[in-house]
Amino acid sequence: MIKWQDKRLIIHNRLTAYIIGFGLVISLINLQANQILWFKYGSFSQIGFLISIIFLGFYLSNMKREEINLDNKLLWIPLCIIAGIIIIRPIYAWSIKESHWGLYTEIAGAGYALYLIALYIISKRIGTNIIKPFTIGVIIISISIIILGILNPGIKNGGLISNSNYNIATGFLIFGVLISSIKKQWWLSAIAIIGLYFTGADEAIFSIGILGLAILIRKDFSRKLLLPIGALTLTLLICTPLGITQKLYLPTIIKTAATKELLENTLIGEALNKIIPDTVTKTLDNVTLVRKETDTTEVILNEMTGFRWLDHRISSIKPLGYGYNINFFYWGIPHNTPLIILEQIGVIPMLAWLWVVGYGIIKTRYKYAWISIGSLSVFDHFIWTQAAPWFWLLAGISNSNNIGNDLIFRKTENEKFTSLGYY
Repeated sequence: MIKWQDKRLIIHNRLTAYIIGFGLVISLINLQANQILWFKYGSFSQIGFLISIIFLGFYLSNMKREEINLDNKLLWIPLCIIAGIIIIRPIYAWSIKESHWGLYTEIAGAGYALYLIALYIISKRIGTNIIKPFTIGVIIISISIIILGILNPGIKNGGLISNSNYNIATGFLIFGVLISSIKKQWWLSAIAIIGLYFTGADEAIFSIGILGLAILIRKDFSRKLLLPIGALTLTLLICTPLGITQKLYLPTIIKTAATKELLENTLIGEALNKIIPDTVTKTLDNVTLVRKETDTTEVILNEMTGFRWLDHRISSIKPLGYGYNINFFYWGIPHNTPLIILEQIGVIPMLAWLWVVGYGIIKTRYKYAWISIGSLSVFDHFIWTQAAPWFWLLAGISNSNNIGNDLIFRKTENEKFTSLGYY
């Protein structure tokens, strides 16, 4: 898989894909490397990014010019709009002598945009081989979350990714399972759903709800679906009597109760009261919400959204935004991907981003993974910050030619014929 040819080191595409995928996985780990490996010069996230950028550059250097093919205009044009505005934004900031984050930060962001474009080009060419480390990562991260959840009952956690950032751990497990669906790793869902339970994340409930709706619409069910359902049911039967479920999801219950309070005198509230079982409604009614006479609808909306309505709001809109920054989590940062794009680089890139997600859901074979990108972007911004490469990676492999369909539990007609020996 590794050889010298014409005085150049040649690495097989599959090995390159595995290494790049490995770099992308460990780039999410926020633990300091010296806490585990006594490595004094960086974090796992920095090491992972360095690995991925080195091998992306290595692969590009061995590609011929005619092999660089952006292909689908409906994908690469909006992607280039997003990256292009990030790249020209420092020039604009320098010309008007105004940069919210500092000119050097914006220049670094421009370099990162070039990296993301390169990731799209390479993942399109390499295809699904880059997925393997995500599959392995889901298993390892899930186990680490479960272990921490057992050792610290009722405490939300993100496992190896982060002790406290359970949201991005949730995102990784959901995205990792769904991006692995092309490889028919349906059993992975059972491991991941137990890990998701122990994160205690609201985003997990929301995203699984959206995914469940998609599964119903696509009629993607068979007896295989009983495995993740059984795994979650068993976990609940063990943990709920011990009080773990209540501790993990008390914040979720409070937010749901605030939502019910806000909507109960509306047509939507009346409809929900008919749909939601009485046991759930009575539980929500028993939740004590501290209220002041001066509390307004906006205060309740703030509770509903985990203090995102008032505390994390978009600033006034500018044509090219306030400038892209890779990972600086400033006070008031919008916890919604389209809104953070609007704030940082403007309305046109936001619309381009929404177009790519919509196109991915409707036109590509990675429908579930694109649905997860959309659902995970509603209440957090990590798809634009720490996990930004996922978006570009998915765009690339969605546009490659070596993928089948992403149905997880149900076989297609062709697969049925194949299993019966007709092909």
